[in-house]
Formats: sequence, C-alpha cells, structure tokens
Amino acid sequence: ITPGLRRLVYLTTPPLWQSIADRELRRAAAAAAVELTPLLIEGPVSEDAVVRAILALSDSAGLVIADSGEFLALRDAIAAAALQRRIPSLGAQREFAESGCLASFGPDQSRLYVSMAGHVDRVLKGANPGDLPVPLPTEFDFILNRKTADALGLALPEGLRAQATEISG
Repeated sequence: ITPGLRRLVYLTTPPLWQSIADRELRRAAAAAAVELTPLLIEGPVSEDAVVRAILALSDSAGLVIADSGEFLALRDAIAAAALQRRIPSLGAQREFAESGCLASFGPDQSRLYVSMAGHVDRVLKGANPGDLPVPLPTEFDFILNRKTADALGLALPEGLRAQATEISG
C-alpha cells in the first residue's frame, strides 16, 4: 500500500515491548529490512498521552498498534490522530479499520469466542483444563479502509484487495 515504506513506529507499552510477541515482531521487521521503532506509552495509557505521541511523529513512518485492550478502547482517537498526521496505521482487531485506521489484520474474534465456548463447555462437563489443547486462531481477518486510503492518497493494489477479507469505507 505504501511503496518504499521502510520505517514503522510501533505504539506499545513497556511491558508489551518486552513480551514474546513483540520480540517476534522485532525479528520479523529485521528480516524484512524494516526499521521498527517503539512508541512507548509509559504509565497509565490515556487518550491524551497516545494522541500527543502520535501527533509528534514524522509522517515518513507507518504506525502499527499493539494488540492491547487499552489501545482498542482508544481506537477512534488513534485513527483520527494518525489520519491527521497522514500516517498509514494498522491494528490487530477489525475495529481499528472500522474506526478509520488504514487496515487491520488479526484473528477473527467471533470464531475464537465460539472455540472458547466449546472449551468452557468441556470443562463444565468435567474435563480437566490441563488436558485440553489450547485453542489458537486459525483464521485471520484482513480489513482495508478505502476511505482512509483515499484520504492518504494511497491506491489499494488489486492483489492486496483480492487478499482482503473486507474492504470498508
């Protein structure tokens, strides 16, 4: 979507930045020759702190948002601030794209809930939780926001549109 983009800013918190998932993200970025810089929100995550941090970014980067309930709750403000700075943004839940981020990519939460319900049902029927496999997502949603792409002056290539689960906007 953004040809030549080689710098990503990762909106996260210090504990998340030290997590296994974020270490894997750093490895993937390095393998793709993409510079990944953390945008660490210290202390309690607040709308004011997140918006200020995004508005201070240079528009030569893309913004990736950590998979966190705190950031999900602020998705409208995050999307608006990224769009104001003309920064393409990506979140892990479909709600980010629906709120105005350029795209989202992550597990289909409704399928995870169905899987979790079956897991709970087996436990309630007497199964030992330690004996049950941990359900992992197998299907992922890739949502593109056409309105945001247009506002950023970005074309959505046909190949990318074909891979999208949904194109909103």
